[in-house]
Amino acid sequence: MQRSKISITQHAKQRLAERVPEIRSCDYNSFVCSARYNGESIAELRWSNPRMANYISSNFDWGNSTKIKFYRNCVFVFSGNSHKAHTLVTVVNLSNVA
Repeated sequence: MQRSKISITQHAKQRLAERVPEIRSCDYNSFVCSARYNGESIAELRWSNPRMANYISSNFDWGNSTKIKFYRNCVFVFSGNSHKAHTLVTVVNLSNVA
């Protein structure tokens, strides 16, 4: 299966710089791509870390065109059309939560 190109909004780039400063800006594309395709969905997280899954479910909204992934202690919110969600909208570092 071929992976689709991931877009990163300007807002998401700002949040990456603020909330994940250990990642260099030149590495954003590969980091975000890894999060999108290797990160855990809420369903997967319910098995591996139910407490974190409950925290994310109660604090983040998503619908059919939004996909949430948990990767390296961060929540990545992707948006797009009809379940494709290939645009990173924001990222939140949860290192000190749950």
